[in-house]
Amino acid sequence: MKRKTEEEQIQELLESAGAEGAGDILDKVLSLAAVRCRQEAGPECEDGEDAEEELANEIRELLEPIPAGVTGGDGTAPQSPVEERVDCPPAPPPSPAGSAQETRPKLKKGEIILVESPLLRTAHFRLMLDYANLSDEAKKAYLSLHGAENGDLFSRVERIKKFNAFAVPGGIAIFEIASRFNHACPSVRNVQYVYDDEEGVIELIICKDMVPAGAELRISYGGSPIELYRTYGFRCSCGGCTPLTDEDIRRLEDQEYSIPHW
Repeated sequence: MKRKTEEEQIQELLESAGAEGAGDILDKVLSLAAVRCRQEAGPECEDGEDAEEELANEIRELLEPIPAGVTGGDGTAPQSPVEERVDCPPAPPPSPAGSAQETRPKLKKGEIILVESPLLRTAHFRLMLDYANLSDEAKKAYLSLHGAENGDLFSRVERIKKFNAFAVPGGIAIFEIASRFNHACPSVRNVQYVYDDEEGVIELIICKDMVPAGAELRISYGGSPIELYRTYGFRCSCGGCTPLTDEDIRRLEDQEYSIPHW
């Protein structure tokens, strides 16, 4: 009968790990280490203990991933997949706060930053019908826009249209991304938009000579600060207009409810 090599004996012991305890296997491996040492260096082997300890540590590392009592379909311990080692360069030190934005390229006038098809294109009187014909995914995206915070479905759909719609030929259009841009008056906005009716897309284009890295990109909703407040409910503070005062707001609300001033 052919005599098994040391490697074959160790492999056989490892394959039986599901049936035998790790301690028993280590004892057998240690004895094999001693045999190997004697074969390589003769009976007077001074490195026998080192060889045994080194091999024992290797076997411990092999057995560590095997949880107690876990076996494969054939009753033996599952073998961990062999992963190819990839030498990765060391990670760079953490960047100072704000440096990530500073490393982004600046945007120049004329650059197109977004081309997008409408999430919903409709006319005011067809809004609910066209909304109902959207896919479930499109409905979910529509209801994620500003204005969907509370109320029944009809109220939410109407509010979203009011706060997010762009005027396009023949009606209005709501976009999943473009509708999320904040406002700045024409003198300080850095993005303008055009609707390409032939292609059915909106294009957002940088309209300032240079937009610094990290600067917020904003479009103009159109209208004066008073019109913006009446339509969207916010006070413009973009820096390109005269902000409304508390007194202005009080007068607007009084006018809305026809409260006379004495």
